[in-house]
Amino acid sequence: MTAHMRTRALPAGGTALDEFTERLFGHLPRADQRRWARVYLQGLLTTPGKKSVRRLAASVTASPTASQSLQQFINASPWEWDPARAELLRWVEERHPVHAWTIGQVCFPKRGEHSVGVHRRFDPVAGRIVNCQFGFSLFLSLDGMSVPVDWRLVLPESWSVDPALRRRARISPDVAHQTPESLVLDLVDSIAARTSAARVPVVADLSRLGAAAPLIGMLGRRGHDFLVSVPPTLPVCAAGPGHGAEPARAAAHT
Repeated sequence: MTAHMRTRALPAGGTALDEFTERLFGHLPRADQRRWARVYLQGLLTTPGKKSVRRLAASVTASPTASQSLQQFINASPWEWDPARAELLRWVEERHPVHAWTIGQVCFPKRGEHSVGVHRRFDPVAGRIVNCQFGFSLFLSLDGMSVPVDWRLVLPESWSVDPALRRRARISPDVAHQTPESLVLDLVDSIAARTSAARVPVVADLSRLGAAAPLIGMLGRRGHDFLVSVPPTLPVCAAGPGHGAEPARAAAHT
């Protein structure tokens, strides 16, 4: 599945960006955190091309220490991300009718080996094995565009069990390896708990997930309507509730 997103940028300055920043990051306890959150958002909206921390900071301020402060805010400053994602979800739902929750797979190519969870895997888009981070995103599918509102990064088992890697990347002790299927279900459960709107269908490409059938069954037992692509080896049959079929077989679509 390839996820497409069309963005409509907020003005780089003025009340629109200030209000949006306050909406997403007003929960941050310190004024300096809220200030750098605004710089981060403004940099994302105004920086062309590669959005490195240095380029983001330079597009907003001429301060020679800005990139260090922004790096500190993004990578080291302790702040809760869940309230920001919850507010982003509410902000989108207030402005657009949501037609589906779409799960997308995202591969972030990396040159080095220091980024959290970086590993080598086959990327079907590139058609080759790449060094990358890999994760899942949840998009709100709207009229003509999709907006990402939540993410989960895959932490390979090799990272989960290596104390040196965990220390170097400052991985919390309560973070462990999870299967792709559990990460997808976690995304769906998370948005279901946050939203106040009516549930919409889940759309996902599960064709490369080994445990697609149990995942489909859990979606069905949670009461979700869904449209998914499944592995070619997964038996699928058309059946309604009256036929007594298992949820994983009755509700799967190719």
